[in-house]
Amino acid sequence: MVLKVNAEQQQHVTLNQCVDVSMFDNIVIATRSMCGIYDDSSGRPLFRNPSLGLKLGHNLAKCAALKKGVALRAADWVSVEEANNFLSLHNSEWTSRISSVSLITRVMADDSNEEKLE
Repeated sequence: MVLKVNAEQQQHVTLNQCVDVSMFDNIVIATRSMCGIYDDSSGRPLFRNPSLGLKLGHNLAKCAALKKGVALRAADWVSVEEANNFLSLHNSEWTSRISSVSLITRVMADDSNEEKLE
């Protein structure tokens, strides 16, 4: 994901730098691209690789928690605030922007597979 952000931003950023609210929209864009976003016939966005969005969301939250833990131990209050703000934004927006599309894609794929079996 960091490589994708770097390619789209045309600059070098680290994972630590990505765990910041200023990078959140870039991370969402990179994730949607990596998941292979497309619109179905009704215009609904779906992913070709829906599980990736769920996994990345979980791992990003873990990275933010790790950043916070390291920062607390080092008394780096700026990094603690960055991690807290990132986690707040992640908690409020990741579901609507990534996870819900991933889950809808999986449900629709399951329904399609059931129809093929009948």
